[in-house]
Amino acid sequence: MKAYMMTKLARVFFKNPVLRLSFLLIAVAVAASQFSGLSSASRTKKGAPKVESDISTNLRAELLTDIRRLLNLGNGRVAPIAPLVPQAGPESIDTYLSNCTTPETQFSTGNTVCAKVMNFSSRSRAIYWVNPDGAVVQTDSITAGAPTSTRTVTQPGIWKVYIVGYDNESRGLARFSVSDPQRPTFDLSVYKGSSSTFNAGGVVSYTVLAQNSGPDDATTVQLTEQVPNDAAYLTSSQDSGPTFTCTTGTGSTVCTIDTFPAGSQAHFTFFYTLSVGATV
Repeated sequence: MKAYMMTKLARVFFKNPVLRLSFLLIAVAVAASQFSGLSSASRTKKGAPKVESDISTNLRAELLTDIRRLLNLGNGRVAPIAPLVPQAGPESIDTYLSNCTTPETQFSTGNTVCAKVMNFSSRSRAIYWVNPDGAVVQTDSITAGAPTSTRTVTQPGIWKVYIVGYDNESRGLARFSVSDPQRPTFDLSVYKGSSSTFNAGGVVSYTVLAQNSGPDDATTVQLTEQVPNDAAYLTSSQDSGPTFTCTTGTGSTVCTIDTFPAGSQAHFTFFYTLSVGATV
């Protein structure tokens, strides 16, 4: 029983594979000597079950299973122990011109893009190319001696390249844009929200975020902010981003800009007074 308890404690406290293996081997030796020293008379005493034999057999089988699992003897390979070698740092991925030397994140259709992994690690397996529609369109295996992958891009939009590990996990990500000089494209979006407490007769505010995700500059952009029901316009401001020209009229505020650059955001705040009889 003491050997059995020693084994249980070893499982709880010895997380280091080398220490755990050593402890288990010692436990096997102790258990074998203890149980083999028992007399046959004590093992076959009338009215007493053969507990020792069962415990000894089960214990040895259990310990042997643990040792095999630790050493991975079932498939003939010894479980690797990570070398105590300082690592250069987490791997990263970036995009370059076709020479794989000049950094670049903005390309035109027909260009060749080079994706390169820096600080290559033993867990880096492949580079995945994901098009603007979110589909994986190319996968290339990589090694420490060949950590690059190239692709000629023809689809405008925002692309992504990933470092993928041996468990199919993402270990790094880089984005780049592709433009069609003959047909500029852009992705405009607006987000609106409020953290105000709405009380009849009180003042509330809304924040509005306009964004151009590219890949090209957007021209002649107009943002229209409607006055909410049961409210009156009080004031507004643009807090960040390329400067819009805003005009407040009956029922709405219209903000315009000639060129809204790709990758830009513009943040606005609008204040309103709720009607005294407003239902909130």
